[in-house]
Amino acid sequence: MTASDILKYYQSRFQIEFLYRDGKQHTGLNDCQARSENKLNFHFNASLTAINRPRFYIG
Repeated sequence: MTASDILKYYQSRFQIEFLYRDGKQHTGLNDCQARSENKLNFHFNASLTAINRPRFYIG
């Protein structure tokens, strides 16, 4: 791998970690009590979308 590829992957990794940290702190990512796989997937997607939307629209 080239140095620029390594840097790109390293930066992406930190963005993903920040996404999950913010999801756990601000949108209740860990607070879902559903048991159905579809309901859990919906909750995870809604939590992560709620974190991602403001980041893309700040300008």
